[in-house]
Amino acid sequence: MSRDNKSGAWVGWPELTALRRSRKISVDQIAALTKIRTEYITAIEQGDFEKLPGGVYTTSYIRQYARLVDYPEHELLLRFNSAMATSVPVERQDTSSPKSDRPRFLRWLGSFVF
Repeated sequence: MSRDNKSGAWVGWPELTALRRSRKISVDQIAALTKIRTEYITAIEQGDFEKLPGGVYTTSYIRQYARLVDYPEHELLLRFNSAMATSVPVERQDTSSPKSDRPRFLRWLGSFVF
C-alpha cells in the first residue's frame, strides 16, 4: 500500500490515471463503456475504496477498468486485495430486519391471514 511519507495518507494509484490519460481515455468514456459511475472510477484511481460498493461489484469494476486501460487484471486485483488487507475495516450498520422466532412458513402464512 502506497502512503505519503510526510502525512501517512493514502496517495492512490497515480499510475492508473497516467496510463488512462496516455491511452487518451477519459473517465466519462470509461463510464459510458462499462456503465460504472464516474465517482467509482475516480475512487479506483485514488484508492478511495470506502466510496466503492464493495464485494463482487468492486472486483468487477476493477477488472473492467484494468481491461480498458490495458493493465494486467490479476496484478491490479492483487494490489487491491493487499490494500484492503492492510486497511482498517469500515464498520457498516446492520440493515437486515430483526429475526422472528416463528418458523419461516408461519411468518409467510401470517402475512396473509392477519
